[in-house]
Amino acid sequence: MFNEELARALDELVDELLNEAQIDMPPVWADEIAESINARIIVDAHSRGQGSSKNGLHGKGGVIVMPPQQRVTRFNFKVGHEVGELLSAYLCERTILEPDDLTSDVKEKLCDAFSGRLLCPSRWFWDDCRQLKWDLFELREIYYSASREAIARRWLDVEGEAKPTSSRLLTTMKSGSVKETMERTLPPD
Repeated sequence: MFNEELARALDELVDELLNEAQIDMPPVWADEIAESINARIIVDAHSRGQGSSKNGLHGKGGVIVMPPQQRVTRFNFKVGHEVGELLSAYLCERTILEPDDLTSDVKEKLCDAFSGRLLCPSRWFWDDCRQLKWDLFELREIYYSASREAIARRWLDVEGEAKPTSSRLLTTMKSGSVKETMERTLPPD
């Protein structure tokens, strides 16, 4: 599903949204992006689950309903995900995807990918990764609106990059436990 065309479309959409919101450097706060597309965020203490969104009339604006979150980075990622939900039909128009192709599972993965790219935009992220030698903690100081997990997951998109020469261990954590470990390579100095 996540081919080069879709990755490019996600990056282009993120770039357009960043330009519209006049964000020219990290960190990216998803609520600013929501505001720039005329979406209203409502935090509902009685809301259960992950959050939800509803498009406005004629595809303009919308409402994002979020449960209260303890961690700012989790809340930010979830708002970014819901912005992706609001814009999913628009994204389909730009790719070979049809709205009918977006099963619930596919749409969730697409919106997670969108949110990761929104918080760690390709326009800056890859250069910063190379400059900082893929140091997760240094990257987190720049992209502090994203969790370490969101940053590490963006590393998984590096496949199109030039093949580096030395290696580094990447550990992605979820809920305090190690979920996935893989070998990640570093670009040459």
